Amino acid sequence: MTTTKRRTRIDPTDVIDYRLSHSYAETLQEFGLTPGRFFTVVNEAYRNGDIGKDGREQCLVIERPTLNDYFSEVRDGERSKLPHGTHLAKENNANLVEIVLEPLVLKTPETPVSEAPKTPIIYKDASREQKIQIIRNSVINHPAKDNDSYNGAQQFFYDHGLAGLITGSPHLRKNNSPIALLELYDKERKVGLFDRTQDTYLGRWEITQNGMWQGKDGKKLALEAIEDALWKIPGYRNASREQKIQLIRDHVINYKARNDDKNGALAILS
Repeated sequence: MTTTKRRTRIDPTDVIDYRLSHSYAETLQEFGLTPGRFFTVVNEAYRNGDIGKDGREQCLVIERPTLNDYFSEVRDGERSKLPHGTHLAKENNANLVEIVLEPLVLKTPETPVSEAPKTPIIYKDASREQKIQIIRNSVINHPAKDNDSYNGAQQFFYDHGLAGLITGSPHLRKNNSPIALLELYDKERKVGLFDRTQDTYLGRWEITQNGMWQGKDGKKLALEAIEDALWKIPGYRNASREQKIQLIRDHVINYKARNDDKNGALAILS
């Protein structure tokens, strides 16, 4: 049986030096610290100028297995919240998103049992294109739990225990934004979810959130949404300016709706 070392007085610089060459869990055990006390020590070192902002963030990174344990304890009600300072480390942000995405299963069309995959494809093992499909099906189209609940990506993260992250992370370009949270995850993990140079990609406009069409960001989002609709026209994406104009005349302005309810540009963009 191992015993945790306890020291009457802790020098923050000793803790920092040890942490920079050991894991989060090892540091807590070595100095007999709780996660809350460790955060206090790291902040003290930061205020004293012993470490900078980047150094503080590095100290607060919780290795994936340990973070997974903490998160499971929170979801199971064994812990009230994640350790203090968890959201201050960008790596923790990306890992938390990854933790809730990885178990999601790829939904496939109904097929005979003999043709169905032997084992379900989960997000963790999925290809880039399959990951995008999983996010569309399970995150963007996340259903409401009941008549009093909301649906969509923001509610998905709330329902999966990431309300504190999406509302409290200093690394998100916009607070309480599922788009910003997925952007952060995508940038850190280099999945290429929003890479519009690929044939398959996730449109930011697909992820609904309050105020998404407002301001400069809203204008950019609207342009991407319109362009994505136009790119569905065969040949439009790589056409010349003159060819684009003709394609818009043929396929947008003169668009004929299947049900004859709407025709023209409004129909194809709706």
